Amino acid sequence: MLSTCIKFLSIFTISILMIACGSDSNSDSNIDGDYAKVYKPDGSLQCIEGSISLTEMRLELAKQGIDVICAQKANDGLVYLTVCGAETGNINVYLIHKVNLPDAEKLGFKSVTVLPDYQDKDCRN
Repeated sequence: MLSTCIKFLSIFTISILMIACGSDSNSDSNIDGDYAKVYKPDGSLQCIEGSISLTEMRLELAKQGIDVICAQKANDGLVYLTVCGAETGNINVYLIHKVNLPDAEKLGFKSVTVLPDYQDKDCRN
């Protein structure tokens, strides 16, 4: 009986640790081998229509010779005061070659790894 209980607790503890370690959304899963995900706020404000499109911001990277593998809209995961004219937290995210990260940073882009509550998802386009 005690042996069964110890086995169960061991398996349970290992499972919890694996889940906890695997759930970090800003781990190296955001930077896969030769690639990095970078972002920049899309300029959207609460109660005000309009934002910088993925295509428009992608051109900013392309003009500097930075190839974009794919792009997506996302949210930075931060909490914002709800008031018209305040930021929304919406961001444009781009998957680029890791060697281009310093060039993207010079343009004001940042790695998604600096966002503590960013929820990463697969880039589909």
